[in-house]
Amino acid sequence: MKYLSILMVGVALATSGVADDKAEIERLKKEIEALKAKQEVIRLRQELADLKKEPIVEINQIKIVDGTAYFKEEKEPFIGTAISYYEDGSKWRGTVWENGQAISSKRFEPAAKSIKRLTTLTPLCGGL
Repeated sequence: MKYLSILMVGVALATSGVADDKAEIERLKKEIEALKAKQEVIRLRQELADLKKEPIVEINQIKIVDGTAYFKEEKEPFIGTAISYYEDGSKWRGTVWENGQAISSKRFEPAAKSIKRLTTLTPLCGGL
């Protein structure tokens, strides 16, 4: 009987240890997920801050000179986003520029299919 009691206490301790370990593993998994979510929030905040640094302008404020885009009369190549609009004022296209070169573009659908584009980009010859 004495040995049976000792055995039962040992089994109980071993079982409670396993349950504690499983609970600890679950707690750590949740902590890892929370850290991943926090890292994603930090990354998105940085991305938003970077976007706020770059200007968003209308495409008719961009000039192309010898294949490079410039904002108005500036000497440095344009870095930022230029937006084109439909006649009704809704967005037609957004183009991201880096060092005066278009690196990506997104086209937006018009509210009405019969609307024409309002702004266009016209290349210029010569230098600034």
